[in-house]
Amino acid sequence: MSLSLAVLFWLSLSVALEYQRYATETSTHALLETHSARGLPAMGKKGVMLMNRIGPSSSKLYIANANGTNERLLLNESVFEYHASWSSDGKYITYTSERNGDGNSDIYRVKVDGSGMEMILGTPSFEDCVAINPDGTLAAYVSTANGFKANIWVMDLTSKASWNLTNTTITAGNASLPGGHFRPSWSHVCYTLGDLRHGS
Repeated sequence: MSLSLAVLFWLSLSVALEYQRYATETSTHALLETHSARGLPAMGKKGVMLMNRIGPSSSKLYIANANGTNERLLLNESVFEYHASWSSDGKYITYTSERNGDGNSDIYRVKVDGSGMEMILGTPSFEDCVAINPDGTLAAYVSTANGFKANIWVMDLTSKASWNLTNTTITAGNASLPGGHFRPSWSHVCYTLGDLRHGS
């Protein structure tokens, strides 16, 4: 082996060994001292969640005639709204909004002229896809409240009392697999609060 090849081999080996020592020290320090996201979770925590939303930066609701004419913005101060639907009586539009922060979805309703915006429910949980029953007294919606799993909830719009419809043994799936309940809608039969609470 020539002298220049031996020197080159020795330099390569020295650099590789130094890099391995640095990488080992750095990862050990991160693992034991800082509990970084790439290492162990912080003491008392179950882990780390990273949310990276790839999607539109805005979403606005528009209203128009059935033939597409007279298109107009529904809300003057639109932030990030989606999943809109009409109430049965045609007086309200219900929708999901993230006006309390990105990823913090809450449910609202507004009159068709864009006035009288009302928050139906806003919590730290994920709420989405609200549907009002035919007589306008109940709201069905998706929520991750009480267990971080998407279930269908119903709210009495007068008292604001709510209950989980799908967190039952009848609707439960395999607990070891991901699952959830989504997109509630009402039948044309006008269920009342008493019907739902008594399983009619």
